[in-house]
Amino acid sequence: MTRYRLPMRWADLDQLNHVNNVVYLEYAAEARAALVEDGVLDEGLAPVGVEIEFARPMPLSRRAVVVDQWLDGAVLTQEISHESDGERVVFARLTTRLGTPADLGAPQVEGTVVPFRGRRGDVDGAGHVDAVRIFEYFQETRVIWMAGRSGESREIGSVVVAHVGVDYGPPVVWRPAPWDVVVGLERIGDKSFTLASEWRDGETVLARNTAVLVAFDVQTQKARSLTEAERAYLKRLASA
Repeated sequence: MTRYRLPMRWADLDQLNHVNNVVYLEYAAEARAALVEDGVLDEGLAPVGVEIEFARPMPLSRRAVVVDQWLDGAVLTQEISHESDGERVVFARLTTRLGTPADLGAPQVEGTVVPFRGRRGDVDGAGHVDAVRIFEYFQETRVIWMAGRSGESREIGSVVVAHVGVDYGPPVVWRPAPWDVVVGLERIGDKSFTLASEWRDGETVLARNTAVLVAFDVQTQKARSLTEAERAYLKRLASA
């Protein structure tokens, strides 16, 4: 096990004053880069898939973010935490599969097509769209999907993400034209729902994503049950 520390920033927070989901991937990527610099990890290996479990919301703190890392062959496990007075609080756990990205096969997700344009700054040193930014593409398009059609009132309250999984295809070169992200509703539970998404170029799947979102009570900072109105709204979005 190795340990990496880095500072938090105000810009890391979302509208609920929690660390934004994408930022956890940035913490993990920086810690993973330290393993490459230390010669522990082969720099030729790229993320081909990542699973992240969010244990609890992470608030802003002056304490350093701690990333503990375990490498088992081509699988890197990371826990993101804070330490205070000898107590360690884990906020997220990531499992990253490393290797050579491969074709993801035919499209599997049916749903709403959300055109999405990247930015020039989304690329890594090799000129390919960065894996963290791909994770962000899925987050952005989930938000767009949940907002509904133009002029329609959003009828779903606050939600937090409990679990996200991403499978990456071969490297993608940035382009000014938008791509398509297809978002579909996979499941509705008592307190959560699952969305599946694919980032595509025509019929080519560039990356695939699943996300479990939990209804959240901002006052109590706890999960809550989905209302009947929210369920109806989600089903309406899925059938649009």
